[in-house]
Amino acid sequence: MKDKKILSHNSKKIIENIVARLHVSASNDDVVKKVFSKINPKMVKTLSDAQLKEIADYAIYAHQKNFALYAYVLGGR
Repeated sequence: MKDKKILSHNSKKIIENIVARLHVSASNDDVVKKVFSKINPKMVKTLSDAQLKEIADYAIYAHQKNFALYAYVLGGR
């Protein structure tokens, strides 16, 4: 059975907010650790590996979006 996607629009916005508070030079590992540190540990234990990966992947995606914006602004293009 395929795991249900868990990230709603609101969940994505929360992840984006957490990631936005980090410096763009932070590593992907640090970003993922920070996001998971904000999630209730009891909830994390109930999530499948696929769902945990979905959260981590979205955190990295949001971080890469922030870096692209940072590079664009500093690049003056």
